[in-house]
Amino acid sequence: MDLLLDFDACHSIVKTGSGKYILTPVIKVIPTVLNGINGFIDTTLPNVVASAQQNGSVVRATMLNAQTGEFFLAHLAPGNYDVVITADNRATAVISGVPVPSDTSITPISDSGTPFSLANSSTQAITGTVTLDPADDGGTVIVAAKQSFSGGPTVTVKSVVANVLDTAIPPGDYGYNMTLPTGAPSLAPYSAIPPPITPAAQSTVAKIYTVQGSAQVVTTTDTTVYVTQTPPASSKDITAFATQDFTLKP
Repeated sequence: MDLLLDFDACHSIVKTGSGKYILTPVIKVIPTVLNGINGFIDTTLPNVVASAQQNGSVVRATMLNAQTGEFFLAHLAPGNYDVVITADNRATAVISGVPVPSDTSITPISDSGTPFSLANSSTQAITGTVTLDPADDGGTVIVAAKQSFSGGPTVTVKSVVANVLDTAIPPGDYGYNMTLPTGAPSLAPYSAIPPPITPAAQSTVAKIYTVQGSAQVVTTTDTTVYVTQTPPASSKDITAFATQDFTLKP
């Protein structure tokens, strides 16, 4: 079997909170035979992103073919994935438990005749300050907004890189800002097509997110990972808690 060295640019080039970029090469050895998950999404939706996730972590993400609406989440290790579809001013849709049986299989979840669409949604901007302890202005701070579905998975709806607020003393403070849909997200378990998979809205999940942070500081001698969040991450109504500040420690 022929093999391909895949340079993962999304994970290899890391932006720090101070605006600098660090190269940490991530190279995977993969077969040239494609595998993964594909489908079609309404081309009229703005800024669509489809991602394959496991346990709320994004494994692979992609945008659409602007002409056909097709997306392809390629080079996935065999296993089950939650496919998360987002777009500007639209409610999130999730297809849970999508199987990728082998490193040569492609699993379709929609076709060109029945592309996925997303319901209109109002939005809420959330902001906050992330403080690193011990303080450091050279870190890469990621803030993710996650939703937990009733009887379903927890998924990441959006994540952003937080930026250093002020390089002057005191160091270690980063600011973030993201806009999230407040409409009811929809969920459907995977089923082979046809018939089409039709996600159902979950109104109890609307507006409820868990804002979770992580960070790392890379030096010439070591890497410090910040994973302990204070106060602990918890599910909140973002229309009532539009500002969420927290501290991260190793």
